[in-house]
Amino acid sequence: MKQKSNFSKKFQLLLILTSLLSSANVCKLDFNNPRDPNSKSFMETWLWESYLNSLCTPNLRGTIRLGSGAAQVFAYDLLKLKNGNLVVFGATGEALEWNGSNTGKNYSYTSGAQFFVALINGKNFQIEWLDYLGVTATSFNSNISQSTNLAEFANGDFVVKAFVYSGQNLPTPISEKANEDSMFFVRFDQNGNRIWQTYLDKSNEALDEAYSSIVVDQKDDVHYFFGTLHPYSDTTGFVEFPSLEQTSLGGNILETGWVILNGNGNPIRQKYIVGTPNNAVAIRSAVIGPFQNILLYGVANGDIAGFSGHPYPNNTIPRPITINLSIEGFQISNVSYLGSSDSSQTNAISTALISGEDGFFGSGFYAGNFGSPILPAVNEFYRSFLFFKTDWIGNPLWHTFVSTEDESVSDVFPSITYLPGNQLRAKLLGLEENKRYSSLSNIENGPGTNENQSLTVRLDPTGKFTKAYYETNATGAAYPVGLESKACEVCQGRLVRLETVIQFPSMTRYVEISTRPVSEEP
Repeated sequence: MKQKSNFSKKFQLLLILTSLLSSANVCKLDFNNPRDPNSKSFMETWLWESYLNSLCTPNLRGTIRLGSGAAQVFAYDLLKLKNGNLVVFGATGEALEWNGSNTGKNYSYTSGAQFFVALINGKNFQIEWLDYLGVTATSFNSNISQSTNLAEFANGDFVVKAFVYSGQNLPTPISEKANEDSMFFVRFDQNGNRIWQTYLDKSNEALDEAYSSIVVDQKDDVHYFFGTLHPYSDTTGFVEFPSLEQTSLGGNILETGWVILNGNGNPIRQKYIVGTPNNAVAIRSAVIGPFQNILLYGVANGDIAGFSGHPYPNNTIPRPITINLSIEGFQISNVSYLGSSDSSQTNAISTALISGEDGFFGSGFYAGNFGSPILPAVNEFYRSFLFFKTDWIGNPLWHTFVSTEDESVSDVFPSITYLPGNQLRAKLLGLEENKRYSSLSNIENGPGTNENQSLTVRLDPTGKFTKAYYETNATGAAYPVGLESKACEVCQGRLVRLETVIQFPSMTRYVEISTRPVSEEP
């Protein structure tokens, strides 16, 4: 009864505040832009999100394991839906046990590497349903966990994409499967029903799923960005779409394409985002911005066509880039380049991009220093972790490094998460010996011991490291190591983490999704 009374009071308060804000918002612009303080929907969105957040449980604890530990199960993506539920996407080499069942809602596991998707109730942390996509993966790929494979529509439905390998054609797709290698898209509702499914077949089949992301814009259109490699110019693209509005350059370099499907799964437009000749453009991440824009993050070996400024534009050395796209114009509006003109700095890798309160946060690897970092790399000859922040159109605001003396940092990709208070949280894997990263020695703490320690760092809005907390991963000759694929903030600082757990020395894997009270988060 007390809970019911509290809910009633909160609902009445919501109605009162909505009425007051509706009156106050008559002087605001009526744009559908919840991130713009001058937009009417800014306060409405803030109010509704604040109300939903007040109903969540910051002290909830739970762990879900998918996989027996005797096979290969990989975690690829985690998406928090607007209503607080969570979606998990991955691949498995065995039937997964969930809530006493090992069958899927629409399809069940058969053999080989199979994709799965599961919906978790955000209030009780239990799986509501699990389904297999019904298509075969080319293989297990640990690199695609930094790509975006899930995106939400305005009504709470979500879309999942997967790179599939087989001649199998599932029933009633919008577009039939034409190639052995193709992209597969499914729109689910939150009950696990399939609204539509479709295949996209590229003319030369040369797709790199490690450079592949999707977003859903404010009109519910799906934007898919893909990496491809081919010796000749691609003048066809995906055969299901109208003609390319910009062809590729070819030349056996990695290039990036951009296609749009509407919310019903029908193809609309396609083009390539090209650099200068012989310039590789490898995009790892895509995130929706507040101004009818999409920010891309990756690396390029030279200038993007029409946008100069690459620090070393001779088409041989990669540098981090952000590309701001106009959704309405279907074109590039801004490009920013990071990095040095020093030709000895050759190790630049993009890993992830996420949105924050007033801009985007990014992560990657970089060997050396450039610009004016908040915390410089202690040794410029070895690989460091790179973290940075941009404004909403990709202009750099600050960057910083985590590094150590006389060796490179771990090559396991960092996982980054936005936290309340405009903070950035990152989960890193420690060194293979019983050592810690020397650049953070003045703030480090935690009980971590042995090799491959788990390190959680936090950065404040200015890019300053405020915490470096180590925990133990390895405990003996045979031990599990959890690699965080994704994490998201779900309730007043409480996190949900998606991990692939590797068991040594067998190298088998299982997936773990977990949450714990806010007070226990480092």
